[in-house]
Amino acid sequence: MKSSWLRVALKENVSESDFDQIALKYRWLWLEDVPPTPEQPYEIIRTTRSNKTSIHYFDDHLINARYIIVDGVEEEAHNVYEKLCSELDIYKYEDVDYLVNNATNPESYIHAIYRVAVSAPSTYEPSYFRLFEKVLAFPNSKVRDAAILAIGYVGWPEFRGILQQMEKTDTDSNVRKSAAVMLDGYKRFNISSENPIQPFSDSYNSKDTKIKNDETIKENFLTHNENGRHSILKDYPQQTVVFKNVAIKQKFIAFASNNGWELKASREVDIENYLPLEIAWVTPDKQTAIHYIEDWYLEDGTLYPFSLKTPFLIIEGDNLKKVAQHVKSFFDTYSDEEILQWVETASNSEDLIEAIVHLAYAAPIQFDSRYFSCLQLALSNFDTWVRLAAVWAIGCIGWQEFQDVLEKKSETDSSYDVRLQASQMLEVFDAIGENRLLNVLDFQLINI
Repeated sequence: MKSSWLRVALKENVSESDFDQIALKYRWLWLEDVPPTPEQPYEIIRTTRSNKTSIHYFDDHLINARYIIVDGVEEEAHNVYEKLCSELDIYKYEDVDYLVNNATNPESYIHAIYRVAVSAPSTYEPSYFRLFEKVLAFPNSKVRDAAILAIGYVGWPEFRGILQQMEKTDTDSNVRKSAAVMLDGYKRFNISSENPIQPFSDSYNSKDTKIKNDETIKENFLTHNENGRHSILKDYPQQTVVFKNVAIKQKFIAFASNNGWELKASREVDIENYLPLEIAWVTPDKQTAIHYIEDWYLEDGTLYPFSLKTPFLIIEGDNLKKVAQHVKSFFDTYSDEEILQWVETASNSEDLIEAIVHLAYAAPIQFDSRYFSCLQLALSNFDTWVRLAAVWAIGCIGWQEFQDVLEKKSETDSSYDVRLQASQMLEVFDAIGENRLLNVLDFQLINI
């Protein structure tokens, strides 16, 4: 048995997409989607990167409720549970107590007891037990029958006595039968104070993780890649400058003004169309454009797993090298050598992923064997997330020299996650890039 399991009861305004956003934020990997059957609810299974804790999202048609079960090693499972409780709208005891004590008809009692069941802790709690007692004594037999079904979601040994009494004395034959069936389950699973109910058996084993293969996730990968630096306007030579510090926007605006650059267009973050914050200037000679970009947001403010967390510039036009050198003389920026060395010497997986993200943004338009070699090495890393980051970076860079590498990864990598994303990045290679930059050099001004 797993050493610890915890359950979160979701309020009606919380959806599967809300769960997806949290999973994306904390990099929980997909294990499996379990389709619903007449006897079993729809289930999505994710796992932490350590594979020691699984997170099970249920949309349960049997009781018309959604809930999450966290199953794993105690400390890590508790940390996951705390994240869910703090970031999702969930039922707490005071919520379900209110539902039970303010129910006015059989339907509202049934609705209430199902939420009591999925919000109850894994071990006996008297306050929750009293709510069950109240509903189990309700005059309507359908309500009592629903309360017995709800007991199956809790499974405390302390229910055995009240079930035995109902099996013998309840006035409704269906309720007596339901009590008998529940008691039989207690017997078959040997439920006792020494052997409490468990949500999953010892047969549960971690599987090769896999990202959910649906059009929404696929679209997010492809769309974010389109926002990357190499699916943009290519009529002019370009160079990227990556800043080391986050809070430089106002300082850079002042720098642009002091250098006589003309502000041509700006755009706030456009979450719906996955467009980042951007401010664009042109130099006094109208030959070079400077695009200041902050590209680390995703829907609902959740960070994309492979986000560059500092601003960067895309400089395009005839005098880009001169402008880039001028910017670098005033601001703390990364050199190519620093980023390449970072990838080669990263101390752990998190550090290496961060380095790969910087490499993806800093890579030049034309093929560079140094970047190619670094990413090939990362593609052989033991950590699935490092290989995912490398595949994502390849898709952003877009060099045709990577196509054979992606094709091989899409067929042979040990992780379904990596094979799937490599296949998706191959589709990006075949697509025609869309201009995502504000267009300022050809004087087609954009009114924002």
